[in-house]
Amino acid sequence: MKKNKNDFVHAFNEQYELLNVQQKKAVDTIEGPVIVIAGPGTGKTQILTLRIANILRSSGAGIEPENILALTFTNAGVMAMRARLAMFIGAEDAYRVNICTFHSFCEDHIARFADYFPAIAYAHVASEIERIHIVEKILSENDFAVLTTFASDHHYTKDILWAIDQLKREGVSPDDFLVRIDLQEKAILADPESYFKRATKNNRKGDLKIGVLHPVEKNRELEKIYRAYQQYLQEEGLYDFADMIMQFIIVAEKNEEFASILREQYHYILVDEHQDTNDGQNRIIEALTDQLYIGDSPNLFTVGDDKQAIYRFQGASVENFLRFEKKYPKAIVIKLEDNYRSAQGILDEAHTLISSGDSDKNHKELTAIKKEDAHIRVIRFKTYKDELISIAEDIKSKLERGVEASNIAVFYREHHNVIYIKEVFEKLNIPFDLITRQNALQDNDIKKLITLLTVIDDPLNDQNLAALLLSDLSRVDIDDAITLLDAYRHAPSMQGLYTFFLAKENAKKASVLALHAFIKKQKELSQEMFLVEFFENLIRESGFLPLILSRKDHISTLEKLGRLFDELKECVMQREGFALHDLIIYLDTFEKYGLSMDVVRNAHGRGVQLMTAHGSKGLEFEHVYITNVVHGLWGGKKKKERFQLPIDTCEGDMEDERRLFYVAITRAKKSLTITYAQHDHAGREKSPSLFISDLSADLIDMETPMSAQYDIFFLPRMSQALSLVSVEFIRDKFLQTPLSATALNNYYDSPLKYFFRNLVRLPSVQSKTMIKGSIMHAALEKFFVLSKSRGAILSEDELIAQFERMINVMRVPREYSAAIKKSSVEALRGYYKKYAQEFTINVELEKKITGIPFTLDDGNEILLTGVVDKMELLPDGTVVVVDYKSGKPWSKKKKEERIALKRQVVFYKLLLDRYHDGQYNMTAGLLDFIEPHPQTHAYEREKILVSVEDVVQIKKEINNFAQDILSGNFLKREIDHKYGDHIVEEYITLLNVLTCAKE
Repeated sequence: MKKNKNDFVHAFNEQYELLNVQQKKAVDTIEGPVIVIAGPGTGKTQILTLRIANILRSSGAGIEPENILALTFTNAGVMAMRARLAMFIGAEDAYRVNICTFHSFCEDHIARFADYFPAIAYAHVASEIERIHIVEKILSENDFAVLTTFASDHHYTKDILWAIDQLKREGVSPDDFLVRIDLQEKAILADPESYFKRATKNNRKGDLKIGVLHPVEKNRELEKIYRAYQQYLQEEGLYDFADMIMQFIIVAEKNEEFASILREQYHYILVDEHQDTNDGQNRIIEALTDQLYIGDSPNLFTVGDDKQAIYRFQGASVENFLRFEKKYPKAIVIKLEDNYRSAQGILDEAHTLISSGDSDKNHKELTAIKKEDAHIRVIRFKTYKDELISIAEDIKSKLERGVEASNIAVFYREHHNVIYIKEVFEKLNIPFDLITRQNALQDNDIKKLITLLTVIDDPLNDQNLAALLLSDLSRVDIDDAITLLDAYRHAPSMQGLYTFFLAKENAKKASVLALHAFIKKQKELSQEMFLVEFFENLIRESGFLPLILSRKDHISTLEKLGRLFDELKECVMQREGFALHDLIIYLDTFEKYGLSMDVVRNAHGRGVQLMTAHGSKGLEFEHVYITNVVHGLWGGKKKKERFQLPIDTCEGDMEDERRLFYVAITRAKKSLTITYAQHDHAGREKSPSLFISDLSADLIDMETPMSAQYDIFFLPRMSQALSLVSVEFIRDKFLQTPLSATALNNYYDSPLKYFFRNLVRLPSVQSKTMIKGSIMHAALEKFFVLSKSRGAILSEDELIAQFERMINVMRVPREYSAAIKKSSVEALRGYYKKYAQEFTINVELEKKITGIPFTLDDGNEILLTGVVDKMELLPDGTVVVVDYKSGKPWSKKKKEERIALKRQVVFYKLLLDRYHDGQYNMTAGLLDFIEPHPQTHAYEREKILVSVEDVVQIKKEINNFAQDILSGNFLKREIDHKYGDHIVEEYITLLNVLTCAKE
């Protein structure tokens, strides 16, 4: 049943009454600056979301969800806040509130107000590899004395990029940096400690100490590189990620018109995890709130806790958090000290730990609301294997007693630590979810695919070809492969392995000949086809897709394949003529510099949660295990000497590590187990972390497992993975994925098409036709936006100018650009001439409807989503939705295609009926075909009226579709072969592979 406003009011009131006095004060004080110091478990997310709901309830007329801005640090934080907010104001309004990360906020406004950002608005984000290559080029083409070594010009490349990022995070331009270097040098020269206080063999008293100006010398060369780096970016039409923040700051601080636009929209600003902000992010907040008529009383609400400041290595600073009290002396400071998460014993140990540090010994203790005993242990083991076995068996005993696996978490300090934990869990068949980033390039199957690509690029490389031959991707029997390689090793001739495949004695082996033929064919295709299409074709023709889908953990490998494919598409879009050999060089750079092509695993919340301590921020669990708590991992880490930059930056010190350990401890509700071993996995002796000595001495226990338990390392690994065809995966994915008209039409075309395209999302390429249509759509949208803003329909040339701008903004593969431009410009000119007299500015544009709730008959709620190209506002108060269509006109559409188009129009009606309190009364949809008929050259339009019966029918279709998907029945029925489509045939093959893998 659909919820109404009274339901949300009831939900708000019910949760509000549960708040304590200070929490209510934070929710109720909606005007002026408010600083909330919120310790762990004190209900921070709850008060943030209730406060947003209260603003909308209490602030009076004229305040809409769009007038509220909530800034946080991660996409996960955005999703969590929006989900919680939806409980109090409904999903639709929750999606209208601007909840975003700092980067996404800047990115969105740079795109929306491109004219204010000429330096980067139509540029592209430089990849990490492009950034490396730019610095390498600068180092090679210039004569640097300090930032090169005898062995390599590129030794400092990664350090230089780190330094540039640090400077940009603080909003420091090359000119600013130069000024700061001069001040740094003056400060060093003015410091008495920079001079010898007594004479030595080689120096007189008062001489400048040797090397004291070395940091300045490094910085001066860095400044030259930084300046050249920015010049290269500009010339290549690129910008890097940090530029986004810096450019936004420059414009917001110096362009009063742009700043006024922002302040006009955002009346209320909320900042989550404020202790993790850096100087650049704080300048964004100040630009949004710094206006004369408000002065020091903006509607700014910040929530943070200096005890949980764990991101100083990213430029965050506790001082940035505290400076707001000075900037806004009238700010109301609210301290939340009642903890709703942990037992008091856990809070006491956390307080003891944090108060033992050097930074602040006056932290207020948190008071546990839950009056229950805490179970805390600090256990020392002889070996790391003992430690892991004991943790696993303790967890297994909890699971056997009925504890939910998802209520248990294991924290480790660094990503690579999970390898050993994962192994033991798999051996003991303990279910787990891995909440971590994984490097796609380290996956064994992805490595095989890359080997295949390198062989196709250079078949004469014997080492790569031999590696391919021995992999299952070659489809050569392993005995045949070994025999062939042995024969090649003893062959008298100097011919290469690729040629040796064709030798007389090998020609009898059909699989070897087939591999040779396949490599030869793919080599030819790589030189003929557009690289993205070649890659997509290769993963199918090589059997790579069926191979990975036959694995138990195919979801993980598929995610990594998707990540690699996305990286490839980015490369192709940004570089003209990017070919297979360029891709190989690109991937080699990843290996050379030890870079990671990260994939964030999507956990399903059913197993024990394995994560880094940093990843645990904001989470809570009944039972927490903190592992490998030894010196060098938890405190005492060696710092790398990079640059002494004249900015307030830090890579992390002992107090940062202490705060991280504090965060880890305070995730636990009932039990906390801290473990360490005297010897690591390689037998090296280890010391316990200093933080253990800060805890109560009576907690430490000694446990010595029997060595016979080591036999578990010889047990088979049990797969933990869900299958793509499991009901659990399908259900989770379906309920998490907003439903669009395109997805619904894909289902009614073929359920398998919906499954593989919209749920599984197999890697796929946008065709040239689809890319062309997207650019024409975007050009028309921008054309009408500008026309409306200027009060009159603009010229035909302006429409073409917008198209040419969009072809750059939307990263069209350069191989397609000329052909797309030629046909599109001709079509748009004809379209303008045909309809210019009918164009109107009485329209609404850019309607991206992202979260309309739809309650299914079974009680589950899904979200509907869609993008409305244009709405024409009629005099009678109704609207007609205009949907631009490229490609075939209406008169050439088949019956099935026309039914799908009408379903899409009715879907828009369903969206708009529920959007913005139903203020848009849609009566019809106009399909506007923006390309002429291929024979008659006429432009066509088709108006489709929408009735109440049509809406009832689409609701029924959505429910039937949802029931079929959620039950998994759509995969059990006989597949309809009516299209004779080779893609559907491929999907059938892949489904059979998945079904067999599951069994």
